[in-house]
Amino acid sequence: MTKKKLRFKKRNILSILGIILLTVFLVLFFKLGIVPINSAVIIGLIVLGLLLILGIFLANRKNDILKTLGIILLLISIFINGLGIFVLYHVNNFFDKAFKEEVITSTSTYYLVTSKKSGLTKKAVKGNILYYESNKDITKANKKLKEAYENITLKKSDNANEMFKQISEDKEKLMFIEKKFYSSIFDFDKTLNEDDYVILDKINIKSKITSKRNKSNSFNIYLWGSDFTDMYMDFNMIVTVNPDTNKILLTSIPRDYYIPVAGHNGQRDKLSFMGAQGIDTVVKSVEDYFDTKIDYYVTFNAKNVPQVIDTLGGVEYCSDEAYEVNKIKLIPGVKDGYRQLNEKIYIKAGCQTISGIEAVSVVRPRKQFNGGDAKRQEYIRKVIVGVLKKVKDPNTVMNYSNVMDSMSDLYQMTVPRDKINYLIKTTIKNGGNWEIIEQSVNGEDGHDKVFLSDFVDWVKYPNEEDVKNASKEINDLLK
Repeated sequence: MTKKKLRFKKRNILSILGIILLTVFLVLFFKLGIVPINSAVIIGLIVLGLLLILGIFLANRKNDILKTLGIILLLISIFINGLGIFVLYHVNNFFDKAFKEEVITSTSTYYLVTSKKSGLTKKAVKGNILYYESNKDITKANKKLKEAYENITLKKSDNANEMFKQISEDKEKLMFIEKKFYSSIFDFDKTLNEDDYVILDKINIKSKITSKRNKSNSFNIYLWGSDFTDMYMDFNMIVTVNPDTNKILLTSIPRDYYIPVAGHNGQRDKLSFMGAQGIDTVVKSVEDYFDTKIDYYVTFNAKNVPQVIDTLGGVEYCSDEAYEVNKIKLIPGVKDGYRQLNEKIYIKAGCQTISGIEAVSVVRPRKQFNGGDAKRQEYIRKVIVGVLKKVKDPNTVMNYSNVMDSMSDLYQMTVPRDKINYLIKTTIKNGGNWEIIEQSVNGEDGHDKVFLSDFVDWVKYPNEEDVKNASKEINDLLK
């Protein structure tokens, strides 16, 4: 190989690298599809192209000054495109994972249970097995149980309390029951002792929901936030979005709201316990009761919220009043998923930056606030607003990789990517100038049957006028 050819390769390696990086950048840019293609964007892309072309042209001149200037332009082009590729790659990856057409919404776990005194083992399972129909997946679970054990007969029980007592008294040997219901029953019936029972086997049932295709620009999203144990749904909200009017309506619903469960002949349960029925049942129940269509849903896992907020470097939290709460510590495996510490967190009137654990500590209490759960829902909204503001901060861009990773297990959603793209484009076009309207529904506290059983717990009987007015506001914004 001649020296001339060798010099040619060295001189043009930056040019080749620049062409490759610009090509990759453009592919990722158009795949992302969230930036409106207006004159400013077109000019920016043209400038990137001209920068590379000019760099290549000058780098191949014989004049040393022009050659040096060309190399500098090529290095600038490579740096800009490389940085753009880094950001676009991670954002595209996040979008690909987050916005799917079909998601596994949940895994329902069912326990095969016996009493300690029975002495039964998994290998000795046979005969009658009592089951309680606490949710719609029990049919699939029963089928899998029959496939796992040949010599069994499934018998439906209409009374969960009685079923547990039959097992503990050794009148029946085996029962089959959904995990959340099993874990909760000992809180409701203090005559039952969890130590008297043994879990012999577990059956998992996975459920999928396909995104609905809403052709309208406006739509409803149901936000559903779990507690630290992922057992109960503490946060419930309908988010109504109308990009044409640049308005977003947030409708908060109390966790204890006692509404009819879809498909159960008018039988009611409170929202926080309705999760045992599956997200599709919850969404259908809310749709029916508020006389509106829920197009998509988002479920949040509260356990990951501290990690996200800490990755963001904390969030701004603005309070109308000063108050104090006990700091909590998240402990996986314990009953409530956390322990309350003696250490205090002091919130001042006004705005302050709070960490992840401070955020969940602030929104966890209910009874100490005037207004109870309604006040807590307000505090949760403030934390969510703080997270959204921080995510939009340009300084967050350089930390996108860690932020995206920390958010990956925070939620599941059925909002398709094209809707998200359209929302982001709209936000860029209107400069983030969304009008956010808040409303909430209320009711009266009382006691009633929950978990579609004879167990009694605190509930909130809905104020029908509140529900009617909220429904009207939601449906008017959708028009």
